[in-house]
Amino acid sequence: MTPAYILNTMKEFVESITKDMVIGDNATAPNVFIGDLPRKKGKKIDNSQSGVVVPEVVKPVRNNQLLEPESDPSSYYPFVLLRLISFTDEASIDDDGATMAVKFYFGTESTDQDAYLDILHLTQVVREGLLKAGTIGGTAEVNRPLAVNIYEEQPYPQWIATMDTTWTIPTVLREVRFN
Repeated sequence: MTPAYILNTMKEFVESITKDMVIGDNATAPNVFIGDLPRKKGKKIDNSQSGVVVPEVVKPVRNNQLLEPESDPSSYYPFVLLRLISFTDEASIDDDGATMAVKFYFGTESTDQDAYLDILHLTQVVREGLLKAGTIGGTAEVNRPLAVNIYEEQPYPQWIATMDTTWTIPTVLREVRFN
């Protein structure tokens, strides 16, 4: 299993456990992203009359997550973002495992009195889901502790939290060729 495959499996898992949630001012289930939040597509500029040459908009490629140009930047709220931080193969011959660190970023947007509770609820649902499942994709096993951080300073009306996780994943075994 590659880390990219495991991240995609984690994304599907988080989507499945949060699909029925209604959070924040948008009153929707959280969007789940891998790597980074989506960026907005550039608008096509008509510069035929100005004489100024403007480069074309970058064409989206596989794995690009793009929002429409007219969309509000906060339209991805609420969200869960999965970001691979590192992965390491163990040095011991006896231990045939590897570890992978994944940071979960959570974001909600709410102007009501329950804004703080929205971020708490979202982090708790994902945390409980991961601990109950124990493994993702049949190969990635979550290790304790799961550290959830909710920051004191928040950019109103958004609320941001993170969760640090470590996973045990299969490692690549050396092939021995007998010629």
